[in-house]
Amino acid sequence: MNDSEFSGPVKNALRNIILCSGEPFLPSEEVLNLFYRYLISVTTSWILKFRTVNLTLEGVLTVLRHQPRKLNLVFNYFRVLSGACDMNLAEDDVSFDSSRPEPTLTRFSELCSHLNITVPADRHTPCSKSPFERGRKLRLVRIDRKISSMSIEEYLNFTKLRQTASLLNLIKSGPPPTFNYLVQYCKKRVVHQCFDVNQVHGTQEVKEDRVGLCLLAHLITDDILDLIDIVLYLRQRLGIELSSPLTPVEIKQGVQRLQSLSGSL
Repeated sequence: MNDSEFSGPVKNALRNIILCSGEPFLPSEEVLNLFYRYLISVTTSWILKFRTVNLTLEGVLTVLRHQPRKLNLVFNYFRVLSGACDMNLAEDDVSFDSSRPEPTLTRFSELCSHLNITVPADRHTPCSKSPFERGRKLRLVRIDRKISSMSIEEYLNFTKLRQTASLLNLIKSGPPPTFNYLVQYCKKRVVHQCFDVNQVHGTQEVKEDRVGLCLLAHLITDDILDLIDIVLYLRQRLGIELSSPLTPVEIKQGVQRLQSLSGSL
């Protein structure tokens, strides 16, 4: 399998995510390709983490048990689906698919208890000094600046775009196999990177379900936003104009910085 079966829709989703981060113009092809390469890399890393557990809600919680920031992301995902919080808590106005039955917040809490995982607090307060949190605040400022110069019609179109700017949209309303193709492609990359296939899959084939795929798509989308946030964090430190277009050099530097911060993810 090559990436031609899914790269088009995935790049479109990436383009929308970048635009909805306050990017003033369509990202250049070079910038888009760098984000795409990063997406393939982080997706492969996630698949590697699921080599011995199923890609289900329980499997996701098992993988994230020592990653409080990502665990909180999943917690808020279910809070939004269950109506336990305002939609403004949904990361970047992503439209969650509530048209199908999903595990409830209660089920999330029960599984956390079963796995001895501390349930995130209802009002999780991120570390304000974290590069991720600082970058996120800068992204929100960047978005506000973009909105401030829009007409009413442009604002309405931008709001609609923000509601679909997620890899989740590939599962909810994109071509049905697209996200699955991405996952299968990255699974094969994992196999090829290992000397022993059993090292990847354990003693049995890893299973997945729709909830697991949705959570994976949500986590990967957050990884892309992390890259944008780190770029903006570094940009502010260097005194670069916040609203100017992202550059290939910045993306490469952002990836390097994320690799050095991997223990904080």
